[in-house]
Amino acid sequence: AERLCAETNCWLFVAGHNRSAASSSGFFHYESPALLEDAFNQATGLVNQFGNTVNGLITHRKEEVMELNMRYQEMSQDKEQAVKQARLAQEELVKMSDEKDILSRLLNKLKSGELTVDDIPQSIDTNGDQPTSQSQ
Repeated sequence: AERLCAETNCWLFVAGHNRSAASSSGFFHYESPALLEDAFNQATGLVNQFGNTVNGLITHRKEEVMELNMRYQEMSQDKEQAVKQARLAQEELVKMSDEKDILSRLLNKLKSGELTVDDIPQSIDTNGDQPTSQSQ
């Protein structure tokens, strides 16, 4: 840049910022001696304006990251809740299957004459192997 300015006697302003830098440490700028000599205040204004623009971009990026992080946390909580609900549904399904098996055995015993209607329990205990009669 200096050689270009010396050979062409031009006004030159170059500014940049490394996009992966999270702070002003990635900011760089160059003003040609001719620009600084002829328009120092305006050149300083260009540097400040570009710096403000970069700071706004960095702030916006941080806000986006925070928003994405919040959405991720919400989705993780939703997933945990869904897993819990699925686990409860699976447990209920197992319980219903056990009850079906017990009722099926009772029905077969009724059909075979091993049991009478009076022998059928009032409720089914799925924790034990055999239903118990609760006559009153």
